[in-house]
Amino acid sequence: MEETKIEETIETKEEEILTPEEVEELEGKTDEELTDEEKKNKRLYARAKAAEEKRKADKAKFDEEKSKLEAKIMELEEVKNQEKKETTQGPIDPIEFAKQVRKLSTLDDEEISYAQILARGMSRSVEEVVATDEFKTWSDARKEKIKNDELSQIPNGKQGGINKKDPFFEKFSQDLPERFDFTKK
Repeated sequence: MEETKIEETIETKEEEILTPEEVEELEGKTDEELTDEEKKNKRLYARAKAAEEKRKADKAKFDEEKSKLEAKIMELEEVKNQEKKETTQGPIDPIEFAKQVRKLSTLDDEEISYAQILARGMSRSVEEVVATDEFKTWSDARKEKIKNDELSQIPNGKQGGINKKDPFFEKFSQDLPERFDFTKK
């Protein structure tokens, strides 16, 4: 069984469409007084008018959202420009720069990196972080650990034996891959 779909279409001709004035004349009449064409035209006009009002409301809503977004963009651009002004400083005072270099010159690369991380986390400058007791304690503990590690590598007071290679291990390690290291410990 084949189902056929019947669609109801409203065919209108140019001469059948009413003007707004004619629609206003028809509004006073009841449905029984109107002809079929006049009823169709009245419905079409009401649909068109509703669609036009919806389009105007959507456009007004769009314009409102657009103005809000433009205001937000302007605000963000102002914040960005303000941050640029804050980060780009004027000429650096050479005396202050020399003081900063002198403070940081005693630190090695790992200490400077650690100080930078702390400075970001604490929202302070590196110089302020280096002056804190926490950083000094960490730095002293690190230096002590490095010193102990170096002392533990010297075999029983023999200071000259560190760089010597044992000929026995050297002979057999020639054919091994580089990652294999047979050294006395």
